[in-house]
Amino acid sequence: MGLQKKIRVDTSIKNKNAKLNIKYAILQMMFWTCAASAYAYLTQMLQYKGFTDGQIGVINAVKLFSTVVFQIIIGVFSDRHAERIQLKYIISVLTAVALLLTFVFYEYKLSFVQTVMLFIGFGATFTCISPLIDSLSIKYMNGGRNINYPICRAAGSCAWAVACVLFGVFCDRYDANRLLILQMLFTAMMLAVLLVMDDTSSCSDRRALGARERIAAANITETRKTEVHTAGYLLTTYPKYRWFLIGSAVMFMGYNVGTTFLINVFERLGGNNFHYGLAEFVMAVSEVPSAFLLIKFRKRISLDKIMLCCAVFMTFKNMFAAFSDNVWVIVISQGCEMLGFGLFYSGSVYLIEEMLSPADVVKGMSLINAFTVGAGEGIGALLCGWINSRYGLTVLMDSSVVISAVSIVCIVIMCRASKEIHGKIIKTADI
Repeated sequence: MGLQKKIRVDTSIKNKNAKLNIKYAILQMMFWTCAASAYAYLTQMLQYKGFTDGQIGVINAVKLFSTVVFQIIIGVFSDRHAERIQLKYIISVLTAVALLLTFVFYEYKLSFVQTVMLFIGFGATFTCISPLIDSLSIKYMNGGRNINYPICRAAGSCAWAVACVLFGVFCDRYDANRLLILQMLFTAMMLAVLLVMDDTSSCSDRRALGARERIAAANITETRKTEVHTAGYLLTTYPKYRWFLIGSAVMFMGYNVGTTFLINVFERLGGNNFHYGLAEFVMAVSEVPSAFLLIKFRKRISLDKIMLCCAVFMTFKNMFAAFSDNVWVIVISQGCEMLGFGLFYSGSVYLIEEMLSPADVVKGMSLINAFTVGAGEGIGALLCGWINSRYGLTVLMDSSVVISAVSIVCIVIMCRASKEIHGKIIKTADI
């Protein structure tokens, strides 16, 4: 009887974890499908609405800079109220507001100032969601649940890949503004998935967990007593983490400068939205093997070297876009993403888990988004709008290569700070 009961409990645990992984994978897919419209085709949407290159740069920059502020606020709020407010509900509120803002963007013809104000709202909501979804997986893992983050994130990359191609065809057949209808549809679907996600307080029900899960749940319950630190504390106490944020910010700056007007590069070489969508497809599909590579080599290769690999290959990717005169070479070169951002997205989650205490997880992920998507891409957006309008597309793409190369230097400094940060982690764990 005892053996049969144990088998039934183990089977129940596996089934619950399998269902949770499916729901989490669908959540990633819905978000990255929305992001394919909101990020990859934003330039086309703003061009359709009549904004100049300089204005597009400002609009995008304002959105991303607002992310820096609101991402930190949301991260601090989430960590401080983790016991009372489920993270999935915080994400749900942000998603609902983003859905409303998308409707306004689609339905009304706004002036430049009105559009800037609207995109401050996007920066405070939709752009802040990605690291919170990543933090959700860490919350589940800390609660004793078995989440396969790399595979679920790979599902999101696949969704981005398919969406970019289909959205490119859609834009060529109709127009970029109508793409907002699809964005609203998938945002609503994402909201529905969020509302049926499991609670992250699952560790409170010890009877539903196996022996390994009970131990993990007990550990996280104990660590929740640890003091929640401020963002300033994390930046000053962990030099390795600080240099990781700086290097990542510069890496994303180079990415933004090299991709915001990539559609113009394709058009200059005789391509169109289909070729642009196909390039995004190759880029996203290339991220899928990254999940398996990370799983296979994570214990053999340090996360430091993995992040250095990301910086190097993102520089290669910009070099192909800057120096090639063939549409198909640029399309194929997007495969550099496999050893670039493909490793970065999953690797950064494990980096946070390794560097920071569970009490600082959401804030740690939020700071990554604030530095990369916020500060890095925000400065990149301002630069690319200004450089493209003043000096032209060639200088813009060359600049992306130089900026990306600087990120390599920053990540090398991060790697050299390893021993110092290790000491800080031990000291912090004893607090």
